[in-house]
Amino acid sequence: ALILANLILDSQEYYPSNQESQFEHNGGNGYGNNYALSEIRKFLNNDFYNTAFIDLEKDLIQITTVDNSASSTASSSNIYACENTEDKMFLLSYSEANNSDYGITDDSARQAQGSDYAKCQGLYVNTNNNSAWWLRSPLFYNPACAYRVTVGGIYESGISATELGVRPACWINLL
Repeated sequence: ALILANLILDSQEYYPSNQESQFEHNGGNGYGNNYALSEIRKFLNNDFYNTAFIDLEKDLIQITTVDNSASSTASSSNIYACENTEDKMFLLSYSEANNSDYGITDDSARQAQGSDYAKCQGLYVNTNNNSAWWLRSPLFYNPACAYRVTVGGIYESGISATELGVRPACWINLL
């Protein structure tokens, strides 16, 4: 079963630099919006995973091949799309955040509120008490931007934005 946190659990930047050229980081060479090399992916699969779950829960979480292809973004020819990754925890892609198979049928189904912890970490909260949260998909025309879910739809944001939330997802084994 796919599990998506019902709350935004933290507030993190996707990557700390809005540099628009390729550079060496996290064991590879790529743009800042490269999900495979991103700080947010590193956070999810290390700090978050090891802090949020006990061993019994970790045994249920499956390692998932995460589709990071251009087809998972808003553009079929996204030059900033990266290779697929093998992850325990991940962010939804643009296409997954628009997928009725996941129970996401419209903008209201994508809305989420932040945990008290996320708010303390700097999560922006609007007047309806909802907050924006990161998707893993890179913007197709700017190497310093990735997509986010916010009130009214899915839009781009600079990858160094710290007021956006993290809404982790994972696949678990129910057997």
